[in-house]
Amino acid sequence: SDYLAMVANLCGITSENQEKTVFDALVQVDLVSQASKRIADCSKGMRQRLGLAQAMMGNPPLLLLDEPSNGLDPNGQVEMQAVIKNLHVAGRTIMISSHQLDEITAVCTQLIILNNGRIHYQNSMVEALTISPHTLIQADRDLGEIAPTLLAQHPQIQVKGSKVFLRGEAMSLRRNILAVLLRAQFDIIHVEQKHTTLAEIYARAVQ
Repeated sequence: SDYLAMVANLCGITSENQEKTVFDALVQVDLVSQASKRIADCSKGMRQRLGLAQAMMGNPPLLLLDEPSNGLDPNGQVEMQAVIKNLHVAGRTIMISSHQLDEITAVCTQLIILNNGRIHYQNSMVEALTISPHTLIQADRDLGEIAPTLLAQHPQIQVKGSKVFLRGEAMSLRRNILAVLLRAQFDIIHVEQKHTTLAEIYARAVQ
């Protein structure tokens, strides 16, 4: 807390408001119980959250976080994500730069993909992840011998190796495709309703 008090002083926060400002910041990053701990004795996750508390001194309208979970173990990542979500719920505007796609998916409400300094994709996270839903059917062996029959069912059907992808209106033909495969003596290994992943969105955006 002494460190944050120093930062608050540098930010021009008056002495009568410093104690409350520091306490509020510690509450928001879940470090109140560690307020008297030396920084050198803190875990990396605690130091990351302390840095976040430091960034909130002076109540900036926007927080810019660069790889906030970088180097943290799984527990530390979960803790950092919880802190970021709570800050967002409390009304903070937060911009995160990260290559941790799981983290971005977990905490962000808006998505911007940059490449070479240019915006290549922008959407809400919900819309981005629900675009292009598809059904995946996986057989026990390569489908080359029956691919023409499958592809003839609908133009939005794709066959790759042992997998069949049904997109758009073709998704309603799942039972038909399964019947075709079973009649041709293929065993069905896996059937799954899938949505586009952030990795797929990124790959398409920057290609």
